[in-house]
Amino acid sequence: MAAVPQSEHTRRTALKRHVLFIHGGGERVREADKKLAASLRDALGATYDVRYPEMPDADRPEYEIWKDQIAEELSTLDGDVTLVGHSLGGSILLKYLSEEEVEKPVTGMFLLASPCWGAEDWEVGEYELQKDFASKLPEGLLVFLYHSRDDEVVPFAHLALYEAKLSQATVRKFDGRGHQFGDDLSEVAKDIREVVSTVNDQTEERRRAMNDRAGELNRLVEDWANAELAGDTDFLRATLADDFVGVGPLGFMLTKEQWVGRFAGGLSYESFALNEVDVRTYVEAVIVTCRQKQAGGFQGNDVGGEFRATLVLVKQEGRWLLAGWHASPIAGAPSFLNR
Repeated sequence: MAAVPQSEHTRRTALKRHVLFIHGGGERVREADKKLAASLRDALGATYDVRYPEMPDADRPEYEIWKDQIAEELSTLDGDVTLVGHSLGGSILLKYLSEEEVEKPVTGMFLLASPCWGAEDWEVGEYELQKDFASKLPEGLLVFLYHSRDDEVVPFAHLALYEAKLSQATVRKFDGRGHQFGDDLSEVAKDIREVVSTVNDQTEERRRAMNDRAGELNRLVEDWANAELAGDTDFLRATLADDFVGVGPLGFMLTKEQWVGRFAGGLSYESFALNEVDVRTYVEAVIVTCRQKQAGGFQGNDVGGEFRATLVLVKQEGRWLLAGWHASPIAGAPSFLNR
């Protein structure tokens, strides 16, 4: 009976979710924003790690210096990160994500009372966004905007300016919360938890899909090995791609019809097994490497042996087909590898 060993090792580690909170400009604001960060930390609970770095020169913030600090903070975090910015901190985060190459996966960006630089009386060139900034944000980025109508620092009208440019954003409008949101970010925490939960669900769906795909491919390889052992030409004819090419251990090449015709020509196996199977998946192709051990004969000749085989699978019209097979004799490692 053909054998294709299968094994799956799943390790799950409970990691805290990282949240990077960038405060506003000005020493007094930095101190005041500590209460916002504390509120967010309390509302999110112990499963979240809320980072609140003190940004340099808060009274005279320079974008380039803050940009470098943000990059440094992100480099210290493992896995996904949620970005939260208040006032100037939010606008700098938005500029950073739209202008820099960010390798860290960003779960979502949550901007609190952020000024729209370039608006009347808010013209500061180094903070202003590029005209096409929205199209340069990471694909699929979830953006949330928060603003209170009685904001005494950043006019509420700035929210509408962002709304017009960020059509994908979720907008939360408040009454009576001021620029500091009454030191209460419970609504923001609720949104963050929902976004993280959604991302987790999507990740789990992708993981299940990958597992399903791996199972399907392993079954196909096992079925192919069984068909070779049994000489099941109907299965082989249905499973090999029309342009299939088989390359034997001596360099000969067989087309699909020639491969299927081997059995009519006298090929028979006593055993046919695959071991050390490794499956690498790509978008519409799969590479399988394995150790192929077989015993059998062809027109009086012994075709037994052990080979290192490579199978190429492609997806055509919704079905996985075997497009190529190549086998090489297994010999000892070349001497230069032992030096």
